[in-house]
Amino acid sequence: MSYEIFDTIKAPHIILKQCHGAVVIRSNIGRSLRLKGDDYTVDPQDDQFTITSNGALKMYIPDGSTVTAADIAGELVIKNISGPIQLDEVHGDAVLKGVGSVQATAVHGSLTIKNGDGPLSISDVHGDAYLRNVGQVNVAHIHGDLAGRNINGDVNIDTAQGDVGLRTINGRVAINTCYRDVNLRNLGGQVNLAQVHGDVRLFGGLAHGDHTIVAQGDIVLRWPTNADLNLIVHADEITNDLPLENLVEKEGMLTGQLGDSGKTNLTLTARRAILRTKGSAHSQWRMDDEFDFNFDFNLDLATLGEQISAEVTEKVAQATAHFEEKFGPSFAQKIAQKVEEAAARAEKAAEKARRRAEQQMGADYMDRRRRTSAPPPPKAKEVSPEEQLKILQMVEKGLISPDEASILLDALEE
Repeated sequence: MSYEIFDTIKAPHIILKQCHGAVVIRSNIGRSLRLKGDDYTVDPQDDQFTITSNGALKMYIPDGSTVTAADIAGELVIKNISGPIQLDEVHGDAVLKGVGSVQATAVHGSLTIKNGDGPLSISDVHGDAYLRNVGQVNVAHIHGDLAGRNINGDVNIDTAQGDVGLRTINGRVAINTCYRDVNLRNLGGQVNLAQVHGDVRLFGGLAHGDHTIVAQGDIVLRWPTNADLNLIVHADEITNDLPLENLVEKEGMLTGQLGDSGKTNLTLTARRAILRTKGSAHSQWRMDDEFDFNFDFNLDLATLGEQISAEVTEKVAQATAHFEEKFGPSFAQKIAQKVEEAAARAEKAAEKARRRAEQQMGADYMDRRRRTSAPPPPKAKEVSPEEQLKILQMVEKGLISPDEASILLDALEE
């Protein structure tokens, strides 16, 4: 494996023109570019470095660098780079942590972005997208699910083939078309869902202004009774548990107000609308109310995925550090990457479990889901954290080699 060091300026432009393997890009102390790989070329020109690699590549670059990744055949990992990042074509998964602004033209795997200071502009993601602690988000097309949390800015989504879950958004939320379900919680700006083919679940109040939600399935609204609301509902079937004032109900329509009716205007259009307060005790919601009583639905279930992710990462972090010292960074990096993927899957599973607890709506739910939802993509076999830990322990005890462990980990996911 070749190892080279190049002197640079404080914020060079790093262009990865093509790479036929996986890529890891990390920040480097000082003004130097460090490369590790088997077969690569570098073309240095003033403050710009153009790199082509025929295999896997590791890059350590100044924190403020501008990064352009043009054609990546494998997975891409970028950590702690505050300069602008452009992803033109990534054929594997992309994981970005501690980054600035990001523009992604095409990611053919899944996309994970955490702790980003700048805005995100995403054209096309063929897998799932996980966004946390980032700035403004603009997504043109995502083929999988999108989960966003703690977003400091607006969220604009043109087309989502899978589910969309958004939590703690301090800007506007606009979705043009979603072919599955949309789950919204703790929103600070205007909401406009133009066309949702599945169901919509909205938890909590909304900011003052006009909000519109249109769904072909159900809309479930859980609204705090002390929050202002001027409500207009159009639906074939309406179930109301809100203590609305000036209530008017007629076939296919309901109107009513809470508090200052001129501040928060919400219009809902759906096949069925279910309007609830948290303390409602209708029999069809009894199981859901038990969850409220036992767990505090707004906290425990909502953060269960994060807890699982944190615990898995913490338990394996010490082991991977030990293996890096004992067997080298390549093996340790592979283990760490698989742990991150397992933690993300666990968090996603917890989110889906939470949604199932909200879906106690009657026996016709699954039939309706099949009618209104696009067919889900085939799921890859999941590797449990327990299986990964067993393999790690076998390596530590000398029962198998690191190479054999890597083969086992790959085989478990096939």
